[in-house]
Amino acid sequence: WAATPSSATLTIQPLVLVPANSMVVAPNLLDRSTGSLLTLCLNGDPNATVEVRIYDAAGLFMGRTTAVLDATGEGAATIDVDDLSGRKLGAGTYWALPIGGGVKGKTPFMVGGAP
Repeated sequence: WAATPSSATLTIQPLVLVPANSMVVAPNLLDRSTGSLLTLCLNGDPNATVEVRIYDAAGLFMGRTTAVLDATGEGAATIDVDDLSGRKLGAGTYWALPIGGGVKGKTPFMVGGAP
């Protein structure tokens, strides 16, 4: 078959498989030259609300976000590292800690580049 021009736009989203009762941060290494958004993909209890707290490497609380999980227990939240609860995250290592909703563990992520 031959490709024909179209006005449709194709958007490719990365496939993120999240194990049961856990969280994945994508990308886990954020280069500010490509943007400032991180996606927190969660898998936990159906229809639950999960608070995700962000801490720096020294354990200082940096901010929080909330995700509402759907009927299958999956959900996502986006954080902007240039505006997390009024703060900009500098280059470094951070931890995302889910609270509630059957989601367990803490997940590290890194931010690179100047705020």
